[in-house]
Amino acid sequence: MTALLQNSEPTVRYRLLPFIAGIVFIALGPYVLIVPIETYLILVPVFSTTFVVLRATDTYFAVSNRREMKEWAWKPISGISGVLIGTYLPITPILGMMLLSFMIGIWNIQP
Repeated sequence: MTALLQNSEPTVRYRLLPFIAGIVFIALGPYVLIVPIETYLILVPVFSTTFVVLRATDTYFAVSNRREMKEWAWKPISGISGVLIGTYLPITPILGMMLLSFMIGIWNIQP
């Protein structure tokens, strides 16, 4: 048993961060249920910011590894279009709300 715990120590090392995140999500749950429209409007800029950051890092990864990847050009095209969409979402919050709904729905459909 101690050998198992010694081997898993690096993966269990940072277990406090998910615990704190869980406490924060549980604490914010009733607020989200009480004022859903306001929290939905707050989530749109957060969603668009993460969309821009993730797509920019995808673009950087694809360009920096273009010699090792086959058909690498599709990844920067997807990344650049994602950055453009992510910068456009805060301008039109209704579109951001619709896209956020579709993304959450598609994410929940996947097994």
